[in-house]
Order: sequence, then structure tokens, then C-alpha cells
Amino acid sequence: MVDEKMNLLFKYATGTSNIGEHVSLIDALLCGISKGLITAYDATIDDGFTKSMSKEEVQRNLNGYLDTIKIPIPNSNQLKDTVVWKGKLNMNDIIMYRIKEDWYFDKHTGEMNVRILGICPVVMLRDEYGHLKEGYQPLFWIYFPAARNLLANVDAFNNHNKDDRKSWDDIFINRLFSSYIYKTSNVMDKSISDNVPGMNQLIESQKVKDDLQNFEHDMWEY
Repeated sequence: MVDEKMNLLFKYATGTSNIGEHVSLIDALLCGISKGLITAYDATIDDGFTKSMSKEEVQRNLNGYLDTIKIPIPNSNQLKDTVVWKGKLNMNDIIMYRIKEDWYFDKHTGEMNVRILGICPVVMLRDEYGHLKEGYQPLFWIYFPAARNLLANVDAFNNHNKDDRKSWDDIFINRLFSSYIYKTSNVMDKSISDNVPGMNQLIESQKVKDDLQNFEHDMWEY
């Protein structure tokens, strides 16, 4: 969640989309997509980078669409057609980023390692009038290995020391963020929330983390 103290650098902030300057993560990703440096994948299908999205499709999801609505004419019983924009994305509605990872045990070093495979910005849902409603929607997936060159050349904002340069690639590789597990590989491709209700989801998430640590510990002999 971007509102957590350790994750505040992920919050959207008005800035620049010029590669090489301090810039928010979503601006870096959108800039990379528009310049053809990285490819966006449809998050409504799956998280397996199955269907790529065109630049136009991404822009359509961001800018919304034109729709015709009928509004009453004052002092009359008649209605008139009015064209309005619907579904335009507010960048401040980005509530979290999903990160897809591959955890594995390295027999050579005797420790658990992780590969980051994908990044997915997630936004809060709004109705056709722009009011917030329950739920949230993933925007698109980015294949992380293909985006590393871009992210390595984009500086994240460092609130503690402006002279200490950290790229977005540094942030991810060094895991300078807090997170919780919402899904593990399973036959039914279900999230933890699909099987566990309410606050028990956090307990189940922590249990998955503990299982990873215990697995690594059990691989050692004393």
C-alpha cells in the first residue's frame, strides 16, 4: 500500500516524465510505454504477461472515454443529449502496486533468493460520476526484467538524503519497500482473499512468509 510509511515514495506526485530526473514510478512506467521502451500487459486476463496492450489501449484506460448522457432542460419536460468524459484516471487513486515474484532456494549459497517478475499499478474504483466505490482495479502488468534498463535510469525521490541517488531499479532489487503476500501459485489461480475472510487474510499472508523462512531454515544441517 502506498500510504504505508516505508512506501510513501511510491505515491504519485506531480513531477516530470523526462527520463533521468526524479520522477514517480507511474510516470516512469507510462513514459516507457509511450516511448516504446517497455510493453504493458492486460491485467484483466491474468498475471502471466499473456496479452500485450497497445499504447492506444493504455491511454484509453487512463483518459477514459466519451459518452452521451441525457440531462433535463430547465423549465421544460424535455431532455437533451450531452457528451461527457467518463472513466478518466486520477493518478492519486493509485492505492498500491502488485509485485509478482519467484522465490527459490539457491543450493550454492544455501539461502532463499527472489526474482521480481512483474509490477502492476492498482487504482481505486470510481463510478461514472467520479465518486469512489468499493473495490480496486489493476491497470496493467509490466515485465520487470524487460523494464530494468528503464528503471535503472530513473531516479526515485530520496526524502532522507537528496545527494544519495537511488534509481527505481535500486528500490526494487534492494527491496526498499514493505509488502504483504496476497497470492501464491495454486491450481485454481485464486488469491488469499478468495479463500480467507477479513483480517484473517493478514494472518494467512504472514503464515506464507513464515513457511518460506522455515523452508530455508530446514535446508540447513547442524
